[in-house]
Amino acid sequence: MNFLNPYIKDAVQDYYEHLMRESPHVYPYFVDVIESHRVNGFRGFILSLTLDVTPVVGPSYFCR
Repeated sequence: MNFLNPYIKDAVQDYYEHLMRESPHVYPYFVDVIESHRVNGFRGFILSLTLDVTPVVGPSYFCR
């Protein structure tokens, strides 16, 4: 998730920029992988990921 975090953060900011004044934070432990599959067959290394992201505003005081 650390490699994907900048892309996730950009997508969350783009989504919430018209709804909130402050951009929500995305913590790596609030990102779940729902589905993954290889795009070009079993020998390819291009993956398609479906993620479930829970952005928060303010500090996160609990862990799942």
